[in-house]
Amino acid sequence: MALLLSDLGSEGQKVKFHKLFTFADRLDVVLMIVGTLSAIANGLSQPLMTLIFGQLINSFGASDRSNIVKEVSKVALNFVYLAVCVRARAPKTGMSPKTGMPSPTSVHDDEFEQNIERNVKPEEVSFKRLAYLNKPELPVLFLGTVAAVIHGVIFPVFGLLLSKAINMFYEPPKEIRKDSKFWAVLYLGLGFVTFAALPLQYYLFGIAGGKDSAASIFAILDRKPKIDSSRDEGLTLPHVKGNIEIEHVSFKYPMRPHVQIFRDLSPSIPSGKTVALVGESGSGKSTVISLIERFYDPDSGHVYLDSVEISKFKLNWLRQQMGLITDGAYASLVALHMSAT
Repeated sequence: MALLLSDLGSEGQKVKFHKLFTFADRLDVVLMIVGTLSAIANGLSQPLMTLIFGQLINSFGASDRSNIVKEVSKVALNFVYLAVCVRARAPKTGMSPKTGMPSPTSVHDDEFEQNIERNVKPEEVSFKRLAYLNKPELPVLFLGTVAAVIHGVIFPVFGLLLSKAINMFYEPPKEIRKDSKFWAVLYLGLGFVTFAALPLQYYLFGIAGGKDSAASIFAILDRKPKIDSSRDEGLTLPHVKGNIEIEHVSFKYPMRPHVQIFRDLSPSIPSGKTVALVGESGSGKSTVISLIERFYDPDSGHVYLDSVEISKFKLNWLRQQMGLITDGAYASLVALHMSAT
């Protein structure tokens, strides 16, 4: 049957952050941890470079002219060490996003088959909801933004506020109060926090959007359909005669609830008889077959096979007693007897 958002009941539901990692295995967890730590190290590289640059500037003023080259060379080596560390952690920064690839694949393999079994008619299945399973960024939505936040949010603040702080530190002593250094540090710290926090709203919106999408996905995965061919419950008959009775059936498709297909339909098909259903397009000819094979349950009324209501039968067994050749263009690609079996 078609999957309706109202049937899934996902509206208004929230998914906890940790549930985004439901299908992550141990390798995914290890890669995400390594990727997160590497992203943090990547973010620290720019502030460290600023500190080293400050040491370099200080070495010009604190050293004798005869010894300045030696002192500057010592500080310059720190840039080399920092570059080596940045180069070493660069491949690991991308580990977190890459862990999104196996998780949706495993979800697809495990869940796609059972969802198709629950929704027998392909043209009625809403693949729009299942398409979200192919989003590799879902389980690592938050971790994938760590490097971007550190790169694009925190570091530019240095260029905006450093000149102001330097000016306050190096004013003539007679024009600066004793507590000026405290206020300079406080001013600089508040500037860092303010400018770093403002862009975070965009990433928080992304996380919220990912959780909303996950709510629809998990609503599909957790759905317990009334019609499920994988269930083993139900009756079976040792011998099937083939008498079919449709008694006072009314029906509307879930995707078209405003269109009444049947109202009080009550045909009887005896065993061994050939019956032709004739009518214009959309009159319900295929719907009769769908009700007999229990692709759908009627809104009201009953469908019987050998005087037993078909909803009481084991669904997989019931469909094995019938042969169906569809009128689609693909029916000619195989032999008719293969289609019937």
